[in-house]
Amino acid sequence: SNTFCGNSITLPVSIITVDVEDFIQAPQLLVYPNPTQSVLNIQLKDSQATAVTFRIFDTKGQLLRTIESAQATDFQIDMESLSNGMYFIHTIAEEWQQVARVTKN
Repeated sequence: SNTFCGNSITLPVSIITVDVEDFIQAPQLLVYPNPTQSVLNIQLKDSQATAVTFRIFDTKGQLLRTIESAQATDFQIDMESLSNGMYFIHTIAEEWQQVARVTKN
């Protein structure tokens, strides 16, 4: 049997209701070829974004590069100058964010 020793604690709880329309569906993010040797293609399907920012991080969390674009459907990122290894491409638009893991070899 379970026994409880000590005093009980009462915590206040707040309940927030949100309409489904308040959530923005992030577009499908296609990243290819992965692994890549030089140019990484990124394609956003069904994106309503007018501008996108890409941030490339290494596995230590160090920001290596920031790329901003005014168009928001097809992108190419030159990975050739980066060392072989794993990277994270953080894609940021006004209403959503996504992270893709990419290998450079």
